[in-house]
Amino acid sequence: MLKLMYIFLLSAFAGLSGLAAFAQLQTTEIADPELRKIIQVFPDVTSPTGAVIVYNPSMCRQIGMACEFLQMHEHGRIKLGYQPAKAGALAQNLEFLELEADKLAATNASPRVVLAGWQFFRTGYAGLSFKTYEQPLLRAKRICEFAQQVGNWIGPIPCE
Repeated sequence: MLKLMYIFLLSAFAGLSGLAAFAQLQTTEIADPELRKIIQVFPDVTSPTGAVIVYNPSMCRQIGMACEFLQMHEHGRIKLGYQPAKAGALAQNLEFLELEADKLAATNASPRVVLAGWQFFRTGYAGLSFKTYEQPLLRAKRICEFAQQVGNWIGPIPCE
């Protein structure tokens, strides 16, 4: 019994160490003025997370802090296991992944960044797919609700 507990504790410690190491992994962000989108994740075998986040600096300047929300969202997707090279394998879970990435961004970004992201989606930006993101106004409402749940909301109440 003692040996079994020792193995369990050793396994638990190894698991926690692995989580700590994973949390320290950082996905590189690269500015690319030629990128046709605001932000996109690409596979990169040299990155510790297997991906890089590429953003268009000109478009980011145009949307201001909303770009930071989009960056936080992309970091969240990667932390949740999104790998762009394997996107087809995740197709069934993509809606859940996007929802959870929005939740991570709404929870961890500064309240001003969350508000900027909310305002951006309220303008009608839907990302690449209405099917994935639903309608932008619903996405904005969901982001507001996530932020409210953790006390990270400085916008209007109730969420619109």
